[in-house]
Amino acid sequence: MTDKERYIIFCDQNRGIPLFYQPFWLDAVTGKDWEVLCSLDTNGDIEAFMPVFISKKRGLTAITNPVLTPHQGIYIAEDISGWKEQKKQSYIFRISRNIIAKIPANTFFKVRFHPEYTMWLPFYFAGFKQTTYYTYVLDNIRDHDSVFAGFKANTRNIIRKAEEDLTIVEKEDIGLLFSLLEKTFTRKNERMPFDLPFLERLNEACKKQRKILFVQDGEGQILAGMFLVFDQNRAYNMLFGTDFDRVNQGGPSFLIWESIKIASERVNVFDFEGSRLPTIQSFYQGFGGKPVPYFEISKAKNRFWTMLFTLIGKL
Repeated sequence: MTDKERYIIFCDQNRGIPLFYQPFWLDAVTGKDWEVLCSLDTNGDIEAFMPVFISKKRGLTAITNPVLTPHQGIYIAEDISGWKEQKKQSYIFRISRNIIAKIPANTFFKVRFHPEYTMWLPFYFAGFKQTTYYTYVLDNIRDHDSVFAGFKANTRNIIRKAEEDLTIVEKEDIGLLFSLLEKTFTRKNERMPFDLPFLERLNEACKKQRKILFVQDGEGQILAGMFLVFDQNRAYNMLFGTDFDRVNQGGPSFLIWESIKIASERVNVFDFEGSRLPTIQSFYQGFGGKPVPYFEISKAKNRFWTMLFTLIGKL
């Protein structure tokens, strides 16, 4: 049995595996072109795993996060939170070394890890580098009054005003959401990293674990849209598109607040999927989420490799 076959069975038998590690998600975002590196215990059972998307561009082999997949990297299957610290660190080092040893040689590696992976020293000792990213997370979202009280005063005022004129609608219209996303990327002078068929495939794959939400004004004009996805533990603001010609009506803030309340019907944690762009970071910060760090771990044969992959990744 291959590691991938073993892993698919493992995910089918174990609840709580994060959404972005699930085989159905990986199939959708990679076109089923993914593998998994596993650390196995003495019984041959999975103790930790790292799905990998291996791409080849102009002779360069690379392992990176698939499109719309914010977290990959090593995920530990066993709950080790209650272990003594010495035992825990020894375990993390061992399973990390096992998986690092399986990473193909001469491969450009640049992967954003899950926030629960907090010890990257095994990668440092193996010659990798690390950059810290942040996402904003709201806990205990079922306590609506407490969550709202934690918003910045200006954000609360915008939402209160928007409540008088705006409404939230759920539509099975992925094309409408895509058009809002195009406007958002154009406004930021960025190229869309995916096309409509890709988003349609992802939408269909996670139909039971997503909602497509829009905010509209009294005339039925759509102001913003969100692709909200769930796993067993949290909701993720996966995609957010805005009609900037109508942004002064408060639609984006109102949509975030209502999506938090909708998410609280299923989970108790809301992940904003933060950005290092200053304008987006300050917007999310207004909702009172705590900044949660996660690692981007990378390794390249030399600086030329890094420059080459950065260039061809945009072609």
